[in-house]
Amino acid sequence: MPALIRTRQKGKQTAIVSMRTGCNRALYESPQLKDYDIVWVDDFLDRIIVPLAGQPGISRQHTIVSPATTLKVIHDFLSRSPESVSSRDIGRYLKTVIVDDNESNLLVQLKDVYGGLRFFLSQYGNEVFEVIDKNDIVRHKNDKSFW
Repeated sequence: MPALIRTRQKGKQTAIVSMRTGCNRALYESPQLKDYDIVWVDDFLDRIIVPLAGQPGISRQHTIVSPATTLKVIHDFLSRSPESVSSRDIGRYLKTVIVDDNESNLLVQLKDVYGGLRFFLSQYGNEVFEVIDKNDIVRHKNDKSFW
């Protein structure tokens, strides 16, 4: 409570995000402590928690390769490439990297788990890679590749 009070004194807005069983009653019963309705994490657990592979009754399409390993695979590919590489080139290469006993490839996993190459690089690779949109390059109007 003192942290919320001091934060509000500094002119900042406050909100509470908590599990229902872990929130102090004084926090959610005191309307002057918060500017927004409480967000109960319990209501979103089915969207937040992803079951691990190998648990009974749970089937996963593939084993998850860590972001660090995926970055290393991309970095190694780029370091072997003689010139600048487009996202399409990286995608073609990641298709050849097989994971999970030949059932899936790294590109499929990158799309399924991380939301695609651009999102993955913006989340995990911003200190390793520089992503450049080449808008002035003449290309097909539906081409979404980047360098």
